[in-house]
Amino acid sequence: MSSDTYHKARVCAVAAAMFLAATGAMALEGEVDMSWLDEAVVAPHAGMGGSALQTDTGIAMLQGALSHSATLADGLSLSGSVWALADSLPSYNPQVLPANVLDFSSRVLELDLKWEAQPGALVFEAGKKIIHPSSTFFKAPLDIMTPPSPAISNTSKQSAAAVGKWEEGLVGAGVTWLTGPFSFYDYVSPRFVWSDQERDTALCFTGAQERFQNFAKIGARVGETDIQLLGLYTSSLSGDASDDRYAAGVGIDSALGDSITVRAEASAFDTTDRLVASGSGSSGYTSSTESVSWAPRGVLGATWSNADELSVMVEYYYNALGQIGSAYTTLIDYSAARAAGSLALSTCPDILEQYGDFESAMHYGFFRLAGKLDQDVHAESWFEINLQDASALYGMDINYVRPTWSIGASLLGSWGGRDTEAALLFPIWRAGIEADLFF
Repeated sequence: MSSDTYHKARVCAVAAAMFLAATGAMALEGEVDMSWLDEAVVAPHAGMGGSALQTDTGIAMLQGALSHSATLADGLSLSGSVWALADSLPSYNPQVLPANVLDFSSRVLELDLKWEAQPGALVFEAGKKIIHPSSTFFKAPLDIMTPPSPAISNTSKQSAAAVGKWEEGLVGAGVTWLTGPFSFYDYVSPRFVWSDQERDTALCFTGAQERFQNFAKIGARVGETDIQLLGLYTSSLSGDASDDRYAAGVGIDSALGDSITVRAEASAFDTTDRLVASGSGSSGYTSSTESVSWAPRGVLGATWSNADELSVMVEYYYNALGQIGSAYTTLIDYSAARAAGSLALSTCPDILEQYGDFESAMHYGFFRLAGKLDQDVHAESWFEINLQDASALYGMDINYVRPTWSIGASLLGSWGGRDTEAALLFPIWRAGIEADLFF
């Protein structure tokens, strides 16, 4: 049976479960999300020196998730969730279309078997778990575990939401010990890969885990303040112990009265490899790899909210893995030349890609305003700025929400000159409409 048939079969299985849940035949909770996006991007013509042109692209998506939890025995419980997606343009590139009109994917996001050996004091768990210690909104320095690969579709890229709607957990086992104001947590996630990646991923509904990881957290509650200390050991891809990695992090989250919360987080890895650009347009560009030791990433932020559910959030992000000064200018010039087709793609790697979304500089700011326009109408707007080149991303969402359904519209856009990070990474604009069913 072909890989495409496997993908379709597993999506059909999830769709059938959603239908049974919606009709009450199974005790499940779920959400189905139907969306249409239209975006404008600047893309070069194929070939060296091709001129950049604006292209408009339409993208249709149908995705959904199911979740269920049950008590199996006294102190023993099982919970889980699955996700599926049908996407008309997963690459977001109109020149790279799915082989069979739609691209199908699905995952088990969580499947957690939990045993409270001593209720309120000692808990064991095994299965697949999402570990998300960061309490920040814009960037998450404490989310230091390597996620499964490839990562599931991120809803924040598809709409104007500032954060994603769904994420996938890691297969492993953990233990929690609670005593007084302190908590101790340890989670072990084994290496989890297959010889036939495409076929086995379809059968097993999970992404590959290419590294062994051991995550530990110590938490404490002091008055209105939560403190957490994190540690992580990650094995190398090659099996060479000298390439193993270690990370540490600290987070503080505190309430100042009833309306204001403040938070600070930071983390760093003992060593991180990154690509850097050198040269110029006249002399030619080259790229090389360098190793950076204990480069911290940190967020400082605050949120104000009131009883009417109006909230204002501001955050500052420092990223020592990013570039600044002449090194940042060279990176942007290199990436702009590559995007314009002036550099051969086969010999000049995409250096911006290694940083992820809007993270190649050292200094960023974030602002978000959210609230209710009416009892059933929710709206938010946010602004994310690169403090070095003044380029920015912005998003606006408005949703009409009822108990069993919602409908909304969104706008995501970038601002800045052509040779800026936002212009190189994101579309000029992306508008979308979305309808959700809840059951």
